[in-house]
Amino acid sequence: MGSIVAPYLAGAGFGKITLVDADIPDLSNLHRQVFYSEGETQTKSQALANHIQKLNSEIEVLVVEEMLTKSNIDSIIMTGTTVIECTDDMMTKYLVNDYCHLNGIPMVYGAIYKFDGYVSLFENKSKDSIQLRDAFPEPDLDVPSCSDVGVLNTIAGMIGLLQANEAIKYVLGIGQPLRGSLLTYNALTNDQFKLKLKKNWKQDMDLVYSSTSYDSVHCLNVPEISYEEIQKNRDVYNVISILEDDEHQDIFDSVKRIPFSSFNIRDWKDNNKPAVFYCMSGRRSSVLVEKIISEKGDLSVFSLKGGLNSVTIQKNTSTLIQIKSQTLSVDECYQNVVDESCGGIALFVGTVRNHNKGEDVTHLDFETYQAMAVKEMTKIANECQEKFGTAKVCIYHREGHVGIKDIAVVIAVSTIHRKNAFLACEYAIDQLKDRVPIWKKEHLENGSYWVNSRP
Repeated sequence: MGSIVAPYLAGAGFGKITLVDADIPDLSNLHRQVFYSEGETQTKSQALANHIQKLNSEIEVLVVEEMLTKSNIDSIIMTGTTVIECTDDMMTKYLVNDYCHLNGIPMVYGAIYKFDGYVSLFENKSKDSIQLRDAFPEPDLDVPSCSDVGVLNTIAGMIGLLQANEAIKYVLGIGQPLRGSLLTYNALTNDQFKLKLKKNWKQDMDLVYSSTSYDSVHCLNVPEISYEEIQKNRDVYNVISILEDDEHQDIFDSVKRIPFSSFNIRDWKDNNKPAVFYCMSGRRSSVLVEKIISEKGDLSVFSLKGGLNSVTIQKNTSTLIQIKSQTLSVDECYQNVVDESCGGIALFVGTVRNHNKGEDVTHLDFETYQAMAVKEMTKIANECQEKFGTAKVCIYHREGHVGIKDIAVVIAVSTIHRKNAFLACEYAIDQLKDRVPIWKKEHLENGSYWVNSRP
């Protein structure tokens, strides 16, 4: 959202703008961070500074090509009069919030998730002022980032504009800023709500700030182990699921269960075996392992790398659910679903045609976030089994360059009766198109464009 906020603040004439970011724009960012270009080699902060300096040469732009941490936040933020919080990292959001609250710096909060956006203004006039923890007391470390889960690109623009608008209103003293209120917006329904926040959080912010590292989960220095490594020596490890009741799935036989919400570190014993904890994505298990090591000492504990999601992908990408950069095999997909108990197999093959809407097509490019795509494709296969009683479902999809007449997708399903095979195959086709994060770029004789952009 920062790439949306900054140009509008520059255009409005904010005298000094500090941009903080060490990342270099990635192709996957560009659908929502539209002020950057393909092939960008500068950091986001420097590239954005160049842009807004051209927009308004009379303002001062300071570039900080670092990631914000507890060790550098004082030197970067202390002199600011207003902070616009535009990060995509849960712990950094709380770092900025807690620092601003302690130091009396107004903060405009913004967050996006899939199709939803959130905006608020925390004025921080005193320690009794409403702040982020009054709405969300603790960081939810299992909430994936935009890069992890995908996000509708327009919601980033909308929330960024609302953040810029709040900053302008507050600095100019006009209108009704969102002081102590949380604005929520859904891009699919256009539903918008403004919630009045109450002072719910009563803890000592000084103590919380001094005792919290605010390190991002991916920065935690915790021992990790892969699913493949455990498979090689299953009997060596004590595998524990910390997933809640509505999330849990066994990844091996004899998996122990201790939900994260009820885990008591004081009662934990290692039972003379290395322990491997797993959650959905590896975030909660990393946090838990760090706490166990911190409180219990040098125990042999691990976090499962990538969590349950990686196991699902591991199991399915090797068999029935695959995203491939090579040519798809129709026969292989067919053979994967052959079952002697089934009397019907339905097969769909999607190929690339040479025209669309009266224009000549030269080829297609498919981009995908593979982890989320395979997970969603697996859900679709499971739904086919629940709805139509399929015995097996195989879904193959291409990524990368796909030429004319090449196969882009193959779906095969087997059922006892042929009617259900047709229905299940049609269902899988429609759901694949509507739900799976696969983006198609159509190349024409006179240019190219993205046909779809799904979260």
